[in-house]
Amino acid sequence: MKVYPVRAMLSRKVWWSLGLATVAAVIILTRVGTLPSRVTIINQSGVPLRDVALIVNGRRVEVAEVGNGGTRTIAIAATSDLVLFFRDPQPHRWRARDPLVPGQSLVLYVSTGGRVEARGRIGSFAR
Repeated sequence: MKVYPVRAMLSRKVWWSLGLATVAAVIILTRVGTLPSRVTIINQSGVPLRDVALIVNGRRVEVAEVGNGGTRTIAIAATSDLVLFFRDPQPHRWRARDPLVPGQSLVLYVSTGGRVEARGRIGSFAR
């Protein structure tokens, strides 16, 4: 029984295709980890929110004032520690229970009394 080397069994086109597929997979997998996460703040409180900021891993990201019925969307890096700070006129602070992963969308509904409800997508229910 004669044993053939692997190189003799596969053509150059197949080797090039396999090489390009491997390089593409490595590029895609490294870029997925750097996708920004999106946080949308929707104000349903009845009063404008002032001094709105997201604190991401200890770094403060200022957000413009969010008027009553207004929204703001911010793209941030994935984080294990996300805090929303705002005034209506009393200061409020909300901390995310779960980490924010790359590419994730988080919608924060601010309602009367400074209560914040987090949902994964617009229109989904939090239970």
